[in-house]
Amino acid sequence: MSSQKVLQQLHMIYIDATKELFCSLGCTIEHVIEPSYEISDVPLARIDAGSNALELMLSLAVPLPILSLSYPGSHILQVSDTLLENWIPELANQLMGKMKNKLVQRGHELQMGLPASFFGREMADILPEGYEHDNFYFRLDGELFETCLSIQIIDPNFSLPTDAMIEDTSVGDGELEMF
Repeated sequence: MSSQKVLQQLHMIYIDATKELFCSLGCTIEHVIEPSYEISDVPLARIDAGSNALELMLSLAVPLPILSLSYPGSHILQVSDTLLENWIPELANQLMGKMKNKLVQRGHELQMGLPASFFGREMADILPEGYEHDNFYFRLDGELFETCLSIQIIDPNFSLPTDAMIEDTSVGDGELEMF
């Protein structure tokens, strides 16, 4: 399978995982192809995951109103800035967890790193070198946020089965599987 095909598959998996995450948080989300404005001066978070064949890093640039809208179990006006600053790396962690679960369904295990948050920086400042970077934009209640999926394919023979080829035998998010 060509690396371009793998990149396209990973992009689709990532878009689906992003939509699933925010829908699970009670938000209505829309993938935006061409943003109408640039996103700057917002909290950032990133997290990496990898294996012998593949390295991924996802980065989020999320304005405070979206962090408030997505924060679980609280009214939007009751969420402090400190809680929101702690929420963005948790969003990155949950999103990478969804990516990991989708890749496990396709027979590929990843080891996740720890999320980090950044303030007063731009997305380009936190992207790793040597990766293929692709930015994705989403709208949540009229607010735009930006994500970047950075991919490094280490094994030139790395491939993923198509959606039609996978069987969903995984446990749901947050479920416990006993062996």
